[in-house]
Amino acid sequence: MNDLVVGLKSWLFKQYVLHALPQRFKHQQRQLKRKVQNGEKIKVCFLAMNLGMWRYQRVYELFAADARFEVVIALCPTVAFEKDEQIRNLQDLRDYFNSRDIPFVDWDEHQDKSLADLREDINPDIIFYPQQYPVIYYKEQSFCGFWDKLLCLTPYGIANEETKWTYNLDFHNRAWKLFYTNNAELKAAQRLAINRGRNVVVTGYTNMTEYLSPDTVDVWNIKRPEVKRLIWAPHYSINADGDALYLSNFLWMAEGMVEIAKQYQDRLQIAFKPHPKLRTRLYQHPDWGQERTDKYYQLWAEMPNTQLETGLFIDLFKTSDAMVHDSDSFQVEYLYVNKPVMFVKQSREQQNTTELCRRAIDSHYIGRNMDDVRRFVEMVLRGEDTMREQRQQFFNNFLLPKSGTDVPLNIYNDIVTTLKL
Repeated sequence: MNDLVVGLKSWLFKQYVLHALPQRFKHQQRQLKRKVQNGEKIKVCFLAMNLGMWRYQRVYELFAADARFEVVIALCPTVAFEKDEQIRNLQDLRDYFNSRDIPFVDWDEHQDKSLADLREDINPDIIFYPQQYPVIYYKEQSFCGFWDKLLCLTPYGIANEETKWTYNLDFHNRAWKLFYTNNAELKAAQRLAINRGRNVVVTGYTNMTEYLSPDTVDVWNIKRPEVKRLIWAPHYSINADGDALYLSNFLWMAEGMVEIAKQYQDRLQIAFKPHPKLRTRLYQHPDWGQERTDKYYQLWAEMPNTQLETGLFIDLFKTSDAMVHDSDSFQVEYLYVNKPVMFVKQSREQQNTTELCRRAIDSHYIGRNMDDVRRFVEMVLRGEDTMREQRQQFFNNFLLPKSGTDVPLNIYNDIVTTLKL
């Protein structure tokens, strides 16, 4: 009987997302068009989770410059992070928006609530979410309470797996627009999602326009050209027990990377660029905890040839000389700058990896221990790079956009066109 009930619910949900939901979207789109015709504005809300995942700056600017829209940014910390990390993320966002005179709805970290109610005070027509996982949001901002709105997703990274979690959650099937990076992601959604990817729009990667722009700010502490610039970007997934996502090599690399920074102090500077969730995971780890973790992060901020990077990273990437990482979201992204890059792998291989990411990893140097990492560093210091042509070929085949492509403009234009404005 239980199997029958589950099967019936699954069938009903499929009928809803394939038939009823598209009709509801059309009705809402007509309502928003009439709203503009009546002199009212369409309210668009962007949720800002942390600075490293903020992908909407130029999209926000395009909508803010259009008199038909009223645009709101709301700070949106994630419950997946420890409180101290949430507070740091909130302050980074405040500093960023305040420095640009951009208004935003703040968050009260003491009472864990927004200073403006997303439903009652803002009541947006369109909401941009940075991630599709319901468990990471505080209840008042979770998309589970806003299925009646037009919800959009611009993923903060390029998908590296073809699983339910990347293509077939409730959000994927019930959202209005999913702005994906490439046709491979579209095909994966068509194959895996219940709605067969009907809400997917291929716009390109949101950071791509900035990577290809000649405008760059040098964010490195040491400006001497003879001192090479290396990024170390470890993933957060450090726990093996019961964790299906166990990719990070941080635990065995932590002391070795400090030793490398000290050994090559006169010729090398290293930017420690951890995943935003790594600090929280280390706080929870029995061998680390908050005190050891904070001291370790502070060490990277204070050594004479290192710096701690927890915010925006495009200029960091563009002005670097190389990177060492095991971060799934950087497998493709760092290849936009075509610099030497090492992917650190342990014995356990990631499952269900996309073809795009497999091709991307083939364009990396591979490290399995600290000796491999040290050899890579010494290669970078010598100015050698045997994989440059291979990375360039990957870029030409998979990442090179059509002339004039502007990803934020693609997103803005798609929404304006869909609403027939």
